[in-house]
Amino acid sequence: MPRTLHSIRRILPWLLIALLAFVLLLLMLAWLLWPASLRVEGVSWGRETGLQVQRLTWTEDGCQRLVGEQLRLSGIRSLTRPATGSLTATLETLVVTPCDAAGEMPGETPEKTPDGISLPRLPALTITIDALHLDTPATTDLPGIRVTGTQSAGHWTLDASQGRSHVAGALDAAGDWTLEAQLFLPDWHADLIGQLRLQGTGVLTEDAWRGALRLQGRELGHAAQPQRAAASAQWDIDQGDWSLLATLDAPLALTAGWHLQAHEALRARGDLTSVTALALNLTATGPQGEVALQLDTDAPDAASGAGTLRLRGPEMQSPEVESPETGAPDLHGEIPLTWEGQTLTLAPAAIHWGEALHLSWSAPLLIPLAAEGATTISAQLRYYDKKAGETYDDVRLETRDSRLSWTGGNWRWAGLLRLAGDYQGYAVNARWQGEVDPEGLSGAPLTAKVAGDDLALTITAPVTAMRSPEWATRASFSGHYLPDQPGAWPVSGTVSASQRSGDWRGVLAATSRLPFYDQGGEIAAQLPWRLGADASAGAQLFIDRGATLHISRGVISEGLEEAVLIRPQRYTANRALRLDATGIHGPIGVRAEGLTASRWVLPLVEGTLTLQGLGGEAALSVAAWQSALQLRARPHANGGVAGDIVLDTPLMADMSRGLPVTLTRGQLSAALDWHWQDALAANGWFRVNDLGVDMGGIVARGGAGRVALQLQEGDVRLTSDGPLRLATLDVGTTVRNIQTQVSTDLDSWQFSDIRAEVLGGEVLAPALHWPADDFQTVVITRIDMDRVAGMQADPVVQLAGRVGGYLPVQLGRNSLAVQGGRLANEEMLALMLLPGASVRAMRDANRAVQIAMDALSTLLINEFSARLDMTADGWLDAAVTIRGNNPQQRLPVVFNYTHKENILVLLRSLRIGDDIQRQVMDQQPVPGW
Repeated sequence: MPRTLHSIRRILPWLLIALLAFVLLLLMLAWLLWPASLRVEGVSWGRETGLQVQRLTWTEDGCQRLVGEQLRLSGIRSLTRPATGSLTATLETLVVTPCDAAGEMPGETPEKTPDGISLPRLPALTITIDALHLDTPATTDLPGIRVTGTQSAGHWTLDASQGRSHVAGALDAAGDWTLEAQLFLPDWHADLIGQLRLQGTGVLTEDAWRGALRLQGRELGHAAQPQRAAASAQWDIDQGDWSLLATLDAPLALTAGWHLQAHEALRARGDLTSVTALALNLTATGPQGEVALQLDTDAPDAASGAGTLRLRGPEMQSPEVESPETGAPDLHGEIPLTWEGQTLTLAPAAIHWGEALHLSWSAPLLIPLAAEGATTISAQLRYYDKKAGETYDDVRLETRDSRLSWTGGNWRWAGLLRLAGDYQGYAVNARWQGEVDPEGLSGAPLTAKVAGDDLALTITAPVTAMRSPEWATRASFSGHYLPDQPGAWPVSGTVSASQRSGDWRGVLAATSRLPFYDQGGEIAAQLPWRLGADASAGAQLFIDRGATLHISRGVISEGLEEAVLIRPQRYTANRALRLDATGIHGPIGVRAEGLTASRWVLPLVEGTLTLQGLGGEAALSVAAWQSALQLRARPHANGGVAGDIVLDTPLMADMSRGLPVTLTRGQLSAALDWHWQDALAANGWFRVNDLGVDMGGIVARGGAGRVALQLQEGDVRLTSDGPLRLATLDVGTTVRNIQTQVSTDLDSWQFSDIRAEVLGGEVLAPALHWPADDFQTVVITRIDMDRVAGMQADPVVQLAGRVGGYLPVQLGRNSLAVQGGRLANEEMLALMLLPGASVRAMRDANRAVQIAMDALSTLLINEFSARLDMTADGWLDAAVTIRGNNPQQRLPVVFNYTHKENILVLLRSLRIGDDIQRQVMDQQPVPGW
């Protein structure tokens, strides 16, 4: 029922208080007539103050009808000398509790209403109550009323007030009575607007009692809505027979956007025991739709009649009163109803909530119209929701021949409930048999089974502890995640629940084990939860702060080259996590102690994972590596999930354990935008500065550059954004200032604009691709022959001048070959043999060699040419032709020379020699040497 309608119902009892306030004047008489039911506490007497009672209570048949505080009586002598004084009574507070009539059996006919009422003759008296309260659920929060009543010589008066509201009544000695009231609704509730005026007249004598009440309402409505309405009502009574006519001229604004409309005047008549005729046609309209009730009967004693309760969603409601769009599911249905004698019959019907939820009963529901009775219920609640494709949800909750009984304000349901169907791809079956009453549940434990492709659970929940007011329970569950797969996850645990201060709270405790761990990997979750109500969002489920998920250390070896020890991980809710239809919302602290293998280690990883439903973000760091990683994810407008990654870390040797290279220095930054739907797609870049790498003796320094990354449908593409640079590359001889642009799919690499400085000259290539079966040309220019000679481990010759040429190279996946390379001098060259043991040995070999070496001992070369070929395994064949003259002997020289050597072995020996030299030079001198 809307809130404002409820508020109006709360006010109506006060009108009843005003009408019956004369009863308060009989408190002293009640004390005399029912002494066994009245209890007083703190009685004292003073000459000036009179009789004082701190507390009085009137209890009858277990019901505490009246509770008064601080009663003072003066003028006691007037009880014995009515003509000489007046009795005065004051009460600070009086609480009146309406109680059910005692001793009345269901269906029992009350005694005939008397023809008239005669009030007793009492001494003159005045009663004042500072705060009168009516104790019912509907009036608990209403303010107290100040009431004053007087009686003198059979003339009674009543005066009651609260704020601007006022009630006045009078009864004279002849039995004529009047009543007039002016009620300002904001005095009673801040959400109400308008005022009510009540006027009444009548006769109350020993022979007859009758009267008429007229009510007028003006500017009625809700403070939050602009609509206003006027209402009127007239109630006539004569010796117990009464009639009522009420009208509402416009829709009455209620709370939460609801309105109440009377399509025609409300007409009713009856006596003090029953309603003999009734006609009403009311509609409540709101954001969720319409609720319309129509009843009509003119049968004698209203023994039979018919009506309809109609529910309509927003799309089908009457356009007479506009209501805002809410997107809430439509509630619609129609329930024909009839009554015959003391039995109300609801015809078979169905009520629909949106397109998915349906409540129905196939047989008429017979409901006794009595304070005590029982009915049998067979009904079904079905949830059916067709999904995309062939999937659907179809769950039914049903009861057959269950029994609902009530006696006065108590009720009890007993029967069997079954739940069965498919929900979210899971087969659900549950069963419970027992009883429910306002105090709680009793019966067998609830049992349920959930089965699907990825989950199989059995749930048991005892109900004996589910008692008012906490309704506590503790369910246990066990089963498997991925039950039909070899690596099924065992799952077991308990979940407790209880109600406190209107919220449901409990703890979910669960254990499992990660199946892909060969050892260890136990999971322990401790999740305190809370189900609270939010004014704007309705019921909200929270995982409270401090909830933890712990994964113990474990070992993974299957399918890996070496076993990996995964150290413990702990995930903690930094504050309360909110759960809704989109997922989990809130921050989670992450502490993963890292990984350890025989050749590599990942240190401690810490940070925060902030979940935002289907998205979220993570901020993680590896303190030992000074690394920081940020990752974000969000739902994508076209489907799937999208996000970005930002990485910033120095490069160091500790990161290289287990890698074929050793990172010695550098800084890596990366940024990546990604999208996951059916596959992962990404676009981004990474940048390296001051890179240092040691690859088994091949040392690179000063690497820098920026590379763009694209990932689409499993294909990766890396493209340099500008040239990639490397300051030095030591391969036995030092290559400097290397730069190139790169494009690759990680299988095939394309290099362009290649440039490097080596042996005092340059190596150039417009484009190279690797691996390749064809030969690609590399241009060599300005090679300093003196530096070439310096590559000799045991120098034989000394060279001067520069050469250049081209080398057709074949770049295999693990090899390098040269075919048809050509080199020539770019300027005058000079050659001189150096004295040494190897030269002397060659000179002494024979006379021909001696003559040739004498000619080459000092040589100015004006023409140099070389043909070079090298196989993929490193064997170099060189054919050299030299033309020049010996200035010392003034002898022209033509020299043809062939040479074969394994370059890979040569470079390896040069690297080893450099490493030994470097280690010797780096040794610190020993003190004293």
